[in-house]
Amino acid sequence: MIETVLEALQELKTEAKDISDSHSLTNWKNKAINLIVRIYGADSKPENQIKELKYISYLGGERIFYQAIQIL
Repeated sequence: MIETVLEALQELKTEAKDISDSHSLTNWKNKAINLIVRIYGADSKPENQIKELKYISYLGGERIFYQAIQIL
């Protein structure tokens, strides 16, 4: 069970590198929240932090999302 959770967290970490627009961030957030709720329960601090992530695109095409995930 622990290895399965660790693998899922590693997969999320890897997928975070591929976020390129608000749609991909939304998809990642949904996966992350699903996993975090299973680990910590509903309305946990990590879940709320993930929900607050926002995608911002600049003219140079660089991407930033607020509040970098420290739990991964």
